Amino acid sequence: MGNSSHENASDNPVSVLVELLRQVPALTSEKPEAILGLVSKLDEIHALGLVDNKMFVVRVQPKVSGAVLRFFGDCLRNGKNWGQCKSELLKDFFPLFIRERLIRDLIVLNFHDEGQPLREYVDQVFAASKILEYEAGEEQLVDSLS
Repeated sequence: MGNSSHENASDNPVSVLVELLRQVPALTSEKPEAILGLVSKLDEIHALGLVDNKMFVVRVQPKVSGAVLRFFGDCLRNGKNWGQCKSELLKDFFPLFIRERLIRDLIVLNFHDEGQPLREYVDQVFAASKILEYEAGEEQLVDSLS
């Protein structure tokens, strides 16, 4: 089955989404850090508004497995949008003590990869705190890094 269309991928939002998702590593662990990293990257892609919520959740499913796959399957079956799925994911996989530990590990213990630009790291921490609904502004997060 050859595709006779010579359509540019940038003309097709689904193709752009597929390409962006291809660059996101699949979830290989159900550890909170791994789930948070994946959801943070997916949230950035979702913010581009390339496809509707249902299509986005459908396209995300190959990136996850186990309990997280079941979770997204339930979201899809129940017609929930990305925001609702993220909110429920937070409740199901990130109880308050886990959220606090993740924020502490990211900010206080300063797990900054060697060679990673500081601005990129700050953006990563800010995105994670947003996903975890940690009530701190960017300035407070930056102050915690020093």
